[in-house]
Amino acid sequence: MKLVKMIAAGLLSTMLAVPAAYADEGQPTSFRGNLSPSEVQAPARSFSIMADGITGNIMQHDIPTQEYVNETSVISLANLYNYQQVNAVSDNNLTVTFDRNVEKLPIGVTWGTLPNVETIYPNVLFTWNNSLEMNLSKPAKTFGFELAPNIFNTPYPFTADFYNGDIIVGSITRTISSPYGVSLMAATATSSSFTKVRITTTGNPSGLAIAQIRYNLDNTAPETYATMAMVKNRFNVKLSASDDMSGVAKTEYRIDNGNWMTYEGGFSIGNKQTLEYRSVDNTGNVESTHFIGPNEEGYHLENVYVKTSKGIEGPYTRTITDGEEFLRLFMGLGMPATQ
Repeated sequence: MKLVKMIAAGLLSTMLAVPAAYADEGQPTSFRGNLSPSEVQAPARSFSIMADGITGNIMQHDIPTQEYVNETSVISLANLYNYQQVNAVSDNNLTVTFDRNVEKLPIGVTWGTLPNVETIYPNVLFTWNNSLEMNLSKPAKTFGFELAPNIFNTPYPFTADFYNGDIIVGSITRTISSPYGVSLMAATATSSSFTKVRITTTGNPSGLAIAQIRYNLDNTAPETYATMAMVKNRFNVKLSASDDMSGVAKTEYRIDNGNWMTYEGGFSIGNKQTLEYRSVDNTGNVESTHFIGPNEEGYHLENVYVKTSKGIEGPYTRTITDGEEFLRLFMGLGMPATQ
């Protein structure tokens, strides 16, 4: 009885590949159709996708190529039961939180056409709203999903804005039609990584559905440099770090193999002491440790700028084996940057 009521009320959800001409015969014309998948035989048909363009510092993925699939991880929806409403989906590495509840729907007949989609029978997430915001628990270098409007056989312009914080990194706009023109909305960052994605449309498709949520987290560590100035027999040291993707979470250092300390400002070390330093980004990538100080071969510098009365020179990564070279460098008399 419950199933009959759902069908009668038009609440049994499915992606049905039925042309608009069948609408007056009771066939569904949207995701939220009035028949179950087994009751409809989908005719063969092709649909060309129209890519409207991109803006910003991103690289677009037009279709789910094998390279795109291999280099990303998919968040499975298999653990959700049909018609379950959720406000987030997750795997072991990333949680995607939505700005409203979405409903998990089974796809019984056709979701787009190959190779424009990964499979024609995916699980999808549906919302009656014409916009959807996704917040990522970790910065992603690549993020993508397949997108379709609720209403069939009418093209709608959709835009996916990719954000880092509240700043738009880039945007993709595509004109998409269901059920045969489902499109991939996916991008790889070329500068800042993604922490949020917002889907909008200027049309009124009475809702939208997404599938195949894929991502690749930022795996590039920050880079840290030391600036050293010699004052008598000591060095004044300042550390600076940068990370173009997810940003620097912290910089830390230790002296003479002591405890690691969070860098909060300049400090000094003796000319016979050792210094190690590194940074961590907001994704958790840890930079390889840099070393400064005496070793068996001489005095080692790694990622070091030298500040003297004549200015700042560097960066240097080298071991100084001669006392005269050491003095020339820190007195600003110059020396080759590599050896």
